[in-house]
Amino acid sequence: MEAINESLIHAANRELYREHQRCNQQRKLNLKPCLIHVKSNLASWGSWDSQTRTISISEKLIIEHAWHDVVGVLRHEIAHQYVDEVLTHKKTKPHGDIFRMSCQKVGVPYFFSKASVDLNQHSLDWRQTQNSTPEEKMLEKVQKLLNLASSSNEHEAVLAMNRVREIYARYNLEKYSSPHSNEEFYHSIIESGRKRLHSYEQKIISLLVNHYMVEVIIGSTYNANKQEHLRMIELIGRRENVLMAEYVYHFLSRFTLELVQHKKASLNKKYSASILKSFHLGLLTGFDEKISEHADKQETGEIKKSLQFFRHDPALKTYVAQIHPRLVSVRSQAQLRDRQLFELGKQEGRKINIRRPVESRGQGPVRLLK
Repeated sequence: MEAINESLIHAANRELYREHQRCNQQRKLNLKPCLIHVKSNLASWGSWDSQTRTISISEKLIIEHAWHDVVGVLRHEIAHQYVDEVLTHKKTKPHGDIFRMSCQKVGVPYFFSKASVDLNQHSLDWRQTQNSTPEEKMLEKVQKLLNLASSSNEHEAVLAMNRVREIYARYNLEKYSSPHSNEEFYHSIIESGRKRLHSYEQKIISLLVNHYMVEVIIGSTYNANKQEHLRMIELIGRRENVLMAEYVYHFLSRFTLELVQHKKASLNKKYSASILKSFHLGLLTGFDEKISEHADKQETGEIKKSLQFFRHDPALKTYVAQIHPRLVSVRSQAQLRDRQLFELGKQEGRKINIRRPVESRGQGPVRLLK
């Protein structure tokens, strides 16, 4: 076990050096190379020592947390290095205005730009942070409505699901259309565990982009345990919107896979996995059309207004550009192998309802990281 951990840590340390180099080159930071150590006895998640020019990263962080968290802490320390060696503000407050400007330059995710990340914090999960009272009330109301969506009466379930989208739309319009709107954006990383995404995963991503007020980015993330780069899906947006989109992704992924397996068992003749993909895509297409139709029928138009505001939110666009300066937009379309199964899937997909509370957790163009 010790030998495995040693190999894992050595590989992770090499990846940290690569990440430091990429960050330095892509963002034109003009930093000189520094030492990067992974330490088992580090009292914090990470630290920067200007005297020895060393960034230290906690071994526990690498072993127990996702690589996104590791990169967030590393960039936090790179921001300290940038303040010391490029901005040369030796006497500034450790996490004051100068440091926050440095975080923007370095591309530190919002959650990791806060001073608390540099302390003995028990969790790096932003979901465990304190919510505002209005947000708590909104989420509580949504939970009650989604419980109604488990009703056997499909009409009631549809009304409940779309009422949830209205609440989210109104909440976004009221909270973020004011000139005093905060600029706190959060990330949710969904790791695929594979080097390629399935076609149904890409369809769910398209659905989230069209309906759920989050930026969705497909990229690669390093998996320290497997010591290789694997595909990941990153959701970025306001806290409550990311929570909703994250839940919808896991719900649709799990639920539609179960429907595909059920359909496979009920068919008289055998179908290959590639042909069953047509049924799976049909399920998601039917659900997508159902959401769109009900959104078009809303008399208030709050959902449309909220989505329009989201798509023109300059603060979010600026933030995403800071975190991911090199994005390429692509469109992909899965080829159908069986039109009949696709149409059958669409019929089933129009019956899908979101059935569980929004904070239940699971593990346009689509943007790709170069």
